[in-house]
Amino acid sequence: MNIKCPAFANTFCVIGNATRLLFQSPTMTFKQINRKLLTRLFLLLALIAFVSFVCLFGISEGTIPDNFFTSFMAGLFMVLRFPMHTIFETDSLLWYLLLAFNLLLYSFLIERIVFVVKQRKEHHAKLPIT
Repeated sequence: MNIKCPAFANTFCVIGNATRLLFQSPTMTFKQINRKLLTRLFLLLALIAFVSFVCLFGISEGTIPDNFFTSFMAGLFMVLRFPMHTIFETDSLLWYLLLAFNLLLYSFLIERIVFVVKQRKEHHAKLPIT
């Protein structure tokens, strides 16, 4: 079931349909969350966040040379800390908890995208070829 949209609003309709498919699908339950994939994504993002934090710290202290890789990783840390650290500025244990929450949020969103892609592939595989 797709939203019927005027031609000038196609981008917003695609986003609306994807949002409905991700979050409002009646067949999607939390039992279908792939916990193994979610855990692996969280650990991978935690490793990336650690490396990017070290690169950012090293560049700011002048102990790591500023090249493409370290600059990219330092910039990536700003992306990984985005939702919660933009709202709450703190320098305590809460900072690490908010970073873990961000990584969990990103890993959940990636897991849901993988779920939707797999679900669509299975649905298209069941359709008869005409």
